[in-house]
Amino acid sequence: MKVQGQILEQLAQAATQAISQGQQLKAGAEQAIKELLKQKLSELDLVTREEFEQQQQLLISCEQRLQELQQRLEKMEQ
Repeated sequence: MKVQGQILEQLAQAATQAISQGQQLKAGAEQAIKELLKQKLSELDLVTREEFEQQQQLLISCEQRLQELQQRLEKMEQ
């Protein structure tokens, strides 16, 4: 019985160590992936959300103005 208790205790300790090491590996891997993604994304020619939204609004405004000008031209041609 004493031997079985010692074996179970050793197994429990080994499992605890394995879990702890697994968590450390996971944290290290997550950090490495984040750094790699950050590096690769910085190499891309991307715009911020704010810049995108500004350009989107400018495009909408230009489309509206174009439509107005087209309507005026059509009236002039009649």
